[in-house]
Amino acid sequence: MWEDDIHHYLHSLSSVLADDGVMIFTCFLMDPASSDYAARKGGKFRMPHIHDKNCRYESANDPLFAISYSHDFWHDALSQAGLSPIGIRYGAWSGRPGAGGQDWIALKRKS
Repeated sequence: MWEDDIHHYLHSLSSVLADDGVMIFTCFLMDPASSDYAARKGGKFRMPHIHDKNCRYESANDPLFAISYSHDFWHDALSQAGLSPIGIRYGAWSGRPGAGGQDWIALKRKS
């Protein structure tokens, strides 16, 4: 998804998530470790194309095939939607040790 779509999606989720509800979603989270692993070792995805300071993607022909956003982007987007991360499980997409493919972020509504 592009940034505007993510903001819309998160606001929609926030509006239907119960006060004590927890949600888990998957994404490609580009933090310094995954960026380093993708550049040096290369996992399934390297995200070589830069859209902007917060966004990188895998395929020039199909940017939405695999698209990653920075930790700062996710932090700000979740906060703006009234959501708080409560846990992150890193995937192995970049070549970093991890479970499965994408990263998982667990979140709840802000108190």
